[in-house]
Amino acid sequence: MNTDTIYQTVTDRIVAKLEAGTIPWKNPRKGRCIGPQFAQNLVSRRAYHGVNFWMLNYGTEFKSPYWVSFKQALDLGGNVRRGEHGIPVVFWKFFQAEDKQTGKTKNIPLLRAYTVFNLEQTENVRSPEPVALLDFNPIESAKAIVDAMPNPPRIEFSEPQIGAGCYHPDRDTVVMADPRDYRSPEEYYSVLFHELGHSTGHVKRLNRDMSGKFMSAPYAKEELIAELTSGYLCAKAQIFDSTVENTAAYIADWIRILKNDRTMFVHAAGKAQHAADWIRNTQNIEVASDLPLAA
Repeated sequence: MNTDTIYQTVTDRIVAKLEAGTIPWKNPRKGRCIGPQFAQNLVSRRAYHGVNFWMLNYGTEFKSPYWVSFKQALDLGGNVRRGEHGIPVVFWKFFQAEDKQTGKTKNIPLLRAYTVFNLEQTENVRSPEPVALLDFNPIESAKAIVDAMPNPPRIEFSEPQIGAGCYHPDRDTVVMADPRDYRSPEEYYSVLFHELGHSTGHVKRLNRDMSGKFMSAPYAKEELIAELTSGYLCAKAQIFDSTVENTAAYIADWIRILKNDRTMFVHAAGKAQHAADWIRNTQNIEVASDLPLAA
């Protein structure tokens, strides 16, 4: 299967997942109790979704992923420190009422909110013990793609600022967690390919506009480019079947921001093709901004 066919096949499968409805995006990391895992309730261990996901993961400076209500802190034998301010989280509660016109019972949604506090704002609430890490076994086909990238960014291994990995354009550096910290080698390479996809936008590579502020349309487009790049490279490394659900769900979250721009996915796919070709060192040496977008 040639490269163009692979790109189109991956795109078609992602679109099919989006049209069918996708599973919620899950954190590629295992959920060790150290480092910035995605926000979750300490008692239920359920991750926060919707607007709560963005508020608790990206709207604070706390390093702990664990959150509790005031009562939960007390029930756990601790307390919230005096003077600390919590963050409201919202949820929909449904109650039944009779439709006056039809006489039928209908469900009425009501938006409710309550306040949660980060574990760092509490006292005497025990943090879960870290989970031991197993050995990491590299996937040679994926490793070969990483090694082939010309003029690559520096790759560092430490706790990413947020989530499973990140790219710092100012330092031209990709920061990844310990490879053993991911759910599988396939998830590790999927994240690494995503961050390398971002790095192709650097001025010394494909020179994309990466100035968009978080949650803006330009930022969402860049996320689509990076995740599609990852999908294409995972397919080339023959690990896409292990990551397609997560890729489609991640993309779905950003497409919601771009719902008024029906051309954005196609444009992002074209940019992602160029990014994947650059990483694999198979691109024609041209200025990225002059390249036509794929249809």
